[in-house]
Amino acid sequence: MTNPPALSAALSYTLCISKQHRERMILEMNLYEAEMVTENGSEQINVVAPSHERSIDFIREYYRQTGVRVTKIVTRRIDTELKGRDRLRLDDLLHTAPICFAAYCPPIGWLADQTATLPLRLFKIEVSGKLADFVVAPNTDVASAVWAASLMPFEGEVRQFNILDGALGLTEHQRKCLSSVLGFGPAGIATWDGEEGWTVRSPG
Repeated sequence: MTNPPALSAALSYTLCISKQHRERMILEMNLYEAEMVTENGSEQINVVAPSHERSIDFIREYYRQTGVRVTKIVTRRIDTELKGRDRLRLDDLLHTAPICFAAYCPPIGWLADQTATLPLRLFKIEVSGKLADFVVAPNTDVASAVWAASLMPFEGEVRQFNILDGALGLTEHQRKCLSSVLGFGPAGIATWDGEEGWTVRSPG
């Protein structure tokens, strides 16, 4: 897999979010069945994501980084249809997994597919031109969601922020210490300490 390209410019986001929306964004994940057509033929996979749109975005981003062209994706939510042993460990998966591919493995049940994940990167969140937080995430969309989930905003509050390549401006020592964080995760808010190095906490 090739390394993702660096951000050539800051990406601007406007956040208007209620506490209720924030809670749904953290807790509600669904299971989708995706049928897609690639240059290698037809494939069927399962994706854990909060919406149809995010499942499609995740699939496109993963295959873009693997160099495979996807021409068609159709998703269908299936967690509401599964019953009995077909739901084994599904609730645990939906409450703990990030956006990811998933597989049903009898007799174990539903598991996150750890062999097919997007590489993590370090992003920098700036508000009014000043550093607000570092975020570890696979892409800017997830980075913005992670940062939003870490906030405790007033209902209807609007926040504007920029997302930049977090590696820019780091010291050589900070860059070297990033490898273990980006290699093993998790996605979340990253903090640098001169003695302890990088630590990452999940949002919420």
